[in-house]
Amino acid sequence: KNSLWEKHPYYNLTVKVLRARNIKGTDLLSKADCYVELKLPTASPMVYRTQVVDNSDNPEWNETFQYRIHSAPLVPMIKKS
Repeated sequence: KNSLWEKHPYYNLTVKVLRARNIKGTDLLSKADCYVELKLPTASPMVYRTQVVDNSDNPEWNETFQYRIHSAPLVPMIKKS
């Protein structure tokens, strides 16, 4: 058998978080401190999180995250914060 082949195929999933628009602050006098959490329990027990963009209603991140999954890709859970 060729040792280069894995018994279980895997997929590389790349998630790029670009931006959000029109985020409402927690009160009338300030804007939100925004971040995105990524959870994909079938791939990793880790929770990935973008940098916090302080005091913004239109935050931009342009951050990329990598997952290695051993089954067909699933729709990730999206949570507003």
